[in-house]
Amino acid sequence: MTDIADWLEDLVGYGMLNDTKQDKFAGNYAKYIADIYSSSDYKIYITGHSLGGYLAQVGAAKLINVSADG
Repeated sequence: MTDIADWLEDLVGYGMLNDTKQDKFAGNYAKYIADIYSSSDYKIYITGHSLGGYLAQVGAAKLINVSADG
């Protein structure tokens, strides 16, 4: 992406709609990893810093919602 495209995605996605491609990917990837290890005794820790911290929260929220629904 170009700098302008990144800036527009940030403005519209984070600033106006609070929804970006990265949000969807983070949530889906967290669920994918949880599905792989759900039958084992592993614990899953999701961490990040700055934007990665936000995306870690999105992924964790997806897992909380999935476990609450199922």
